[in-house]
Amino acid sequence: MIIDLGSQHIKIGYSGEGYPRFVIPSVVGYKVYPPDPSEAPLIAYDALYEKEIHLTYPFQEATITARAEWDWLSAKELISHSVRKLNIKPEEYYVFYIEPLHSNPTNTSRLIQLLKEKFRFPEVFTFKQSRLSMQEIGKVSGMLLELGHSMSSIVSYYKGFEIDPSLRFFSISGRIIAEQYVKHLRKQLGDNTTTYELVRVIDKHFYVAKDYEQEKEDYDRGYIKDVEETLPFSGRKITIGDERFRIPESLFNPDLLDPEIAETFDAEGLMTVLQNVLKQVPLDTRPEILSNIILSGGLSKLKGLDERLIEEFKKLFPNLDINIVAHQRREITSWFGAEATCNKGISENLPLQSRYLTFTVPTVVEQLYNEAIDCEKQKLWLATTFMSVNTIEAAIRNLSTLDVPMLSVFAALKDEGIIDGEFFKWANSFSFLRNPGYKNIVQTITRAAAADIVEFLKRFLEIMYKPPDDSRENIRK
Repeated sequence: MIIDLGSQHIKIGYSGEGYPRFVIPSVVGYKVYPPDPSEAPLIAYDALYEKEIHLTYPFQEATITARAEWDWLSAKELISHSVRKLNIKPEEYYVFYIEPLHSNPTNTSRLIQLLKEKFRFPEVFTFKQSRLSMQEIGKVSGMLLELGHSMSSIVSYYKGFEIDPSLRFFSISGRIIAEQYVKHLRKQLGDNTTTYELVRVIDKHFYVAKDYEQEKEDYDRGYIKDVEETLPFSGRKITIGDERFRIPESLFNPDLLDPEIAETFDAEGLMTVLQNVLKQVPLDTRPEILSNIILSGGLSKLKGLDERLIEEFKKLFPNLDINIVAHQRREITSWFGAEATCNKGISENLPLQSRYLTFTVPTVVEQLYNEAIDCEKQKLWLATTFMSVNTIEAAIRNLSTLDVPMLSVFAALKDEGIIDGEFFKWANSFSFLRNPGYKNIVQTITRAAAADIVEFLKRFLEIMYKPPDDSRENIRK
């Protein structure tokens, strides 16, 4: 069973079917709020068709700086509803969870616990959304531009490796387009309008102009006509004018945002974000990365977006070959990547599932650790070792700015009784802890050796970050 808990829609179904069995809105409605425990909530479309109801969106991120916990009261209702729709015997299925890049480890841990303990699924696998999208597109180098509903992200890959400094989250997203349109429509319809009613209208009529000023001039002269549309849930008639290209233009020009919305989203223009990301990419890798700019996410389906991006990039890099790669169903690219992984045989990933962290570590440590796990999944044993060492170094530097040999750190931890003699022997068995120049010496690593270092790494992080707060100061000292 594959499950993708998007901020706008839940996608759930089975590998091998080629498409999610169900795609339902990620919304829960309560007639009384705060919720009355004795009254069942309305889920998905039932909530959207109901009038006079309080809607909650449990998977939406509020900011790009904090990895917020979900609204778990509503999240449990949505997840339970989705699983029950499949009408399966959970003990006969593995679960493949598509985890967003901007995920909170606590959410993932609680989701795994819910699926295992409440529904009795035997195992839950978690894979990062960006990796799955790259796998489905079949590229090992490129820039993945994920334009989601509540948040967007950019990350670059070169020869299969994520370029860590290029990872960037930003707030220009489908929600900012929808909320601007809601505010515009309230002049016609009043307050009783939701963003879900407008998704189909936006998909059908909105587009990014190749030349915004020319498009605006054509509209003012009457060359571009207004169109009529009927809203799906309420059946109300609306007139669509220049907002169908003016609102999407705010992706590139935040000055066009409504002032209240601009304050809420703290937005930068899309090309400004992309330029800042490219500055973090090594110069010699840019030609290959810019030849594979991969669009993903629901907002990336905006008509004309790919053509406009090519035009903007050519202004910046006139001598480079710019190419946009867009999956036909790019709103669920990662779903197809998940299917491909399952079809290859999920059983080979069984030993790797226990690798995932269920406790919080610093962001840089988490990113490096996940890279090590991804390298192990791809059977890149040498890269797994190097990324594991980088993670250990990052964890140590997060606690101390002193430049000391890594083995000395483990010796100090043993002297203070934080690790035992057996764990110190385990640390001492790795040459990279004794020899700072190991990267220039090591040429090959076996699968067993790579697995051993990753297992050591996870145990080390548990020691460093899992103890109670009153113990952490002793570790730091």
